[in-house]
Amino acid sequence: MKFGENNVAMADRTIRIAIAVILFAFIVLKDVKGWLVYLVFIIGLIFLITGLVGTCPLYSMFGIGTAPKKK
Repeated sequence: MKFGENNVAMADRTIRIAIAVILFAFIVLKDVKGWLVYLVFIIGLIFLITGLVGTCPLYSMFGIGTAPKKK
């Protein structure tokens, strides 16, 4: 599997985006405070970007993926 190749299936992408929205909601609703806000924001941003782009660098590093194989 090449780095930058689409390796995240549509269901996985939807779940990642939903998790990002939930994490951002925690920040907006002030359920997290202090330095934890930055950590939750960064994790949410990573989930959002990988969900929108369809590529996960960790999946590429470990040679796994949830997207259907191209023929």
